[in-house]
Amino acid sequence: MADVQFHEVCGAQAAITNGGRVAERKAPESSFDKGIVFSKQPLKGRFEVRIRRKVAAWSGSIRIGVTSRSPESAAIANSSAALKGGTVILSDRDVIVDARTQQENYSSVSLKSVEVDGRVGVEIKDRALYFYINGKNQGKVETELRSQNCWAVVDLYGQCVEVEIVSSSALNVSESSSVVPEQRKVLPKGSPCQYQALVHRFFNTLVIPEIFVDSRYDCCYCIKCHAERGDLDYYNRGSPPALYAIPVGWCRLGLKLNPSAEANKVWDTHHRAYHGTAVDKIRPILDTGQLLFPGDVALGGSKISEGKGHFTDDWKPKGFNTKKIFLSPTIKYAGLEAYARKKEYVDKPTGKKYWVRVAFQVWIRAGSYDVGQSTMAGKNFDERILDQGIEWSTVERGATHFSGIVVKLEEQT
Repeated sequence: MADVQFHEVCGAQAAITNGGRVAERKAPESSFDKGIVFSKQPLKGRFEVRIRRKVAAWSGSIRIGVTSRSPESAAIANSSAALKGGTVILSDRDVIVDARTQQENYSSVSLKSVEVDGRVGVEIKDRALYFYINGKNQGKVETELRSQNCWAVVDLYGQCVEVEIVSSSALNVSESSSVVPEQRKVLPKGSPCQYQALVHRFFNTLVIPEIFVDSRYDCCYCIKCHAERGDLDYYNRGSPPALYAIPVGWCRLGLKLNPSAEANKVWDTHHRAYHGTAVDKIRPILDTGQLLFPGDVALGGSKISEGKGHFTDDWKPKGFNTKKIFLSPTIKYAGLEAYARKKEYVDKPTGKKYWVRVAFQVWIRAGSYDVGQSTMAGKNFDERILDQGIEWSTVERGATHFSGIVVKLEEQT
């Protein structure tokens, strides 16, 4: 079956490239509209695009929908919100039918909040219309389609400049195929939420030199911030792709890439994992420049040792090698007490006491590590990542590169 493509008929400022798979709006700094594009084929299921580029010059963003008019016969307006002739558009959170708002606050997530590498989609199923944001079905649209023969409409509006077709049910992508590649990206700056501000106050007590820090990649994963961004809970990273979990409930402090990481383009080739550690080991590990094995002595004389509950040389199954770096693709495992030992933190502005746990978020070279089952007491640590593959380990020094430090603070009761 031929790949789904964009139609050559498009808005005055739109351009179709990459064999019909990519659409972009020309002169995005001076023009915010006239970027409507259509699918070349009528829809037979779900149609999705990934945002490849945005600008900060405007306030609106991507819009998506369907129209019963073929692109050749459509009167192309400057904005999809003005299209008629059996057209249904999702704009921000509202559903617009033939240029009239019909369903306000339809979606749980605003299209304005979808960042670069985020996905938006539309699907016709059983004569009903559904929209998707980052793989999540936003529910049935309360309108009847004028025709079952519809084309997808994507409006490169406002901040959204470039998109790429990433999937369609016409390409045999199943309903469960909601895990997509995730890319390192700079998040827009704004006032931190209360949780992120609390984490920053804690982080400042560690007195980490600025040379290590890259605050452009700070990110709060508290329940509220995670939901507002519309992010998925899991993503694929690297080549070949490997699944990892977003650290929901934690907060990331971005770290600078070292030259080796830049040279190896780790954000494209490496997998994402977590390495839990003790609070007082953060600075020695950063000073040393890499993760260390149990028994190693970090710069300054700090010795790395196994946490309580983890296998040691004196307590382990026969033949088990403890002298390696242990990681996990989920913070629900790497954040266990045996790895991320909790420490008390007193927040001076409020006087409240918290338990704090920390872990390094790292890139690890594909093929450098073994995948094994959990060696900790308990089971079903993560609802998506099975216990049989939840523990990663490597004997290669230099196979990992720092991406950030993730922090979780829990108020003492």
